[in-house]
Amino acid sequence: MFEETRRHTNIPVVFLSKVYDATHNLINECCSDADATTCLATKRLLLRGEILKFLAKAVELCGEYYDLTFLEFKQKLKESFSKTMPDATPDVLTELVEKRANFASTCCIMNAPPVSCGLKINAEVGHTCDHKSCMLI
Repeated sequence: MFEETRRHTNIPVVFLSKVYDATHNLINECCSDADATTCLATKRLLLRGEILKFLAKAVELCGEYYDLTFLEFKQKLKESFSKTMPDATPDVLTELVEKRANFASTCCIMNAPPVSCGLKINAEVGHTCDHKSCMLI
């Protein structure tokens, strides 16, 4: 976990706290298991895959927010949404841009509010797993 956070220094703490919580829960669960070693070996790989998807989504949601001015960020969002949804009306595109810009200006800052952003992150990121029991979201 710490290696991934070292590599992604611009990911806000609110995202990293979700990774920490999932890791902490996994350790607690496996330590109370009869075969802790097997539990950790199995579930650690599943959680790692989820963490990598989650961090990639965090970079997608917040990456350009750090590199661009706010107006440039919104322009890039508009271009991106226009490419991925060519049939969308200008009103729909504007709504999507405003929603994502609001998310970024609230939750992509380093000291983002953990409770409200935690819920927004869950909504924006969605599931990070391909199996029944997701450990992260």
